[in-house]
Amino acid sequence: MVSQVEKFQALGYTGKDIRHVAVHVLPSVKIVDNAVVEHNKIYIGNYQGDFTINFPTDIIFASLCEGWVFERFELEGRQWDGVAFVPDDGDFTVSFGDQDRVSVIVSDVPKHFFTHRYHMVMRNTVTGERVATDPGTTNGDGQGSVP
Repeated sequence: MVSQVEKFQALGYTGKDIRHVAVHVLPSVKIVDNAVVEHNKIYIGNYQGDFTINFPTDIIFASLCEGWVFERFELEGRQWDGVAFVPDDGDFTVSFGDQDRVSVIVSDVPKHFFTHRYHMVMRNTVTGERVATDPGTTNGDGQGSVP
């Protein structure tokens, strides 16, 4: 059976999707020791920030808020450029999209279909404040644990 990617390629198309995802950092509040504390929070695209991917896809995350850039960080013994995917099944790459770290490009060649939890870290270039996010994972493409 021919894969859907091969069918699109046979029609002269690349068989690759490109998604552009807006990332905003906006004021928010949190409760610390029963007190309301102002801080900032990352908001990704619309809805819950979930993605269902079954074609090779480049996801371009771009910071749309002046002064907020993606930060390199470590998770599970690996260095990540702005966005981390857990579990790491090896079928995607993550890299900064530009030298100023205003964007991150994730290239996914979905060999496995299950839910990845992804984490994002950003930094304010003026204040040095760092913010992180852990979007919901209700995209419905889970297939249990990592193969």
